[in-house]
Amino acid sequence: MIDIIIAAYNAHNTIEKALNSIIMQNISDMVNVYIINDKSDTDYSDVIEKYSKYLNVIELTYGENKGPGFARNYGIDHSSSQYIVFLDSDDIFSTPYALESLYKRINNSSYDVVISNFLEEVGDDRYIPHFNDNIWDHGKIYRRSYIQDNNIRFTDERSNEDLFFNFLIILTGAKVSYIDNITYIWQNNNDSITRKNNHEFSYKGIEGYIRNIYNLSLSLEERNAPKSNIAKVLFFALLQMYYTYLFFDRDNKIEAIDILMSSTKQVAARYTLFKDFLSLDDENEIINKEISKYTNSISLSLVTLPNITFNQFLSEVSNYGKK
Repeated sequence: MIDIIIAAYNAHNTIEKALNSIIMQNISDMVNVYIINDKSDTDYSDVIEKYSKYLNVIELTYGENKGPGFARNYGIDHSSSQYIVFLDSDDIFSTPYALESLYKRINNSSYDVVISNFLEEVGDDRYIPHFNDNIWDHGKIYRRSYIQDNNIRFTDERSNEDLFFNFLIILTGAKVSYIDNITYIWQNNNDSITRKNNHEFSYKGIEGYIRNIYNLSLSLEERNAPKSNIAKVLFFALLQMYYTYLFFDRDNKIEAIDILMSSTKQVAARYTLFKDFLSLDDENEIINKEISKYTNSISLSLVTLPNITFNQFLSEVSNYGKK
């Protein structure tokens, strides 16, 4: 059986579409659906009543709004099937074969997580494909025993909590398989955490992102993960902050730059402890993967013709706030 965990906060306008995409699945009879009510204004009893005719769907609640990471942890702790899939309350599975393709790969195998591709809807019927993505929970199926045996949990951060979760799984030795199928559609919802207020999250969420990265590096060290893995995580994060800085700098977002530089300083200091464990091959792989995200010429020009180098950026971060 497969537990599909849906963290839901005031998701009444979108969750039925998500549930409809589950009903469409070829193996919907193998699914338990858990709606984790993250202190929404009203419950989902009407949704449960409507969909219980077609699915084994359960609502779980607790006392206060805790964010998606806490909600997913609650779902993990209050479910029991062999496999776990996360579906956001405003997203859908792409085809009736989506869940089946993930299940077939992980079942009767030694894989701990199977990762597929997904599409990000950006409006005007445009979609950005995400291939072999290790960050988001989208389009993945997890073996519960690995999560439990290795005490893998989301952080309580309200952003980038899935980055911590997935990196911790992958970098602690999980057996990972990638499939080429597109199984998930990240729908364009302007009220979601990552997109509301004109994508304000993209710079105000940096503090949470950096805390997740820093805590991830500590957790990996505590678990005796290879130092090269810690170096890769820190380099990956610093490179993302560098490219983010280039965009913010061109847009002259003073507040955003201050948040980014002050937040990144601690990670940059930690990177100096592990940078010698980063191989040139790993460095180039991370760089090439990041650059491939910038598909249009305007965006690409910012990262190929930057106004400062990466090393200059690290120097500025290290000295930021000093008089």
